[in-house]
Amino acid sequence: MKRVYEEAAKYVRWAVAAIATFLVALPALLATVD
Repeated sequence: MKRVYEEAAKYVRWAVAAIATFLVALPALLATVD
């Protein structure tokens, strides 16, 4: 069961990084559209 948790943690970390990148990039994209 521990391995499943480690795999899930890896994907969660990827998702968090993707969302954080999106949130950081969003204002910049909106600024260019304006």
